[in-house]
Amino acid sequence: MASRDAATSLTAQATAARAAGNNDEANAHDRRADAERARMHALLGELATLETELAELERVRRTIQDAPRAAPRPSASTSSAQDVPRARPAPSVDDALHEMKRKAATGGPAPGPAPKQSARPQKPVSTVDDELAALKRKMASAPPKKK
Repeated sequence: MASRDAATSLTAQATAARAAGNNDEANAHDRRADAERARMHALLGELATLETELAELERVRRTIQDAPRAAPRPSASTSSAQDVPRARPAPSVDDALHEMKRKAATGGPAPGPAPKQSARPQKPVSTVDDELAALKRKMASAPPKKK
């Protein structure tokens, strides 16, 4: 309202200045009046945006209010929570790395839960030296290359 009143007053001053023959002063008052009108329109646009957002917030509040509430979760002290079997937590990366190092150092699996036995017979565990020796034997028995 203040911007509108200021714009109206400045327009009246510009009209009076023109009537007195002072065009420079009239033009200055017109520019200030236009600036006040622009300010008024910017404030009205912001007010419209805020009203729209307020209406949206009210709509969401009503929607949430009308939604059915979820049943409260049973606390840890109730017997039903204690009856549920829980899965074993996954090992951390550090634990898995420590386990792999222990296997490599001992040459076999680390103590812990035994792995499930498969129906197929397992190959013996070979080391790098075993694989190198097998490769040398294979290359020695291969026929010579043609030149």
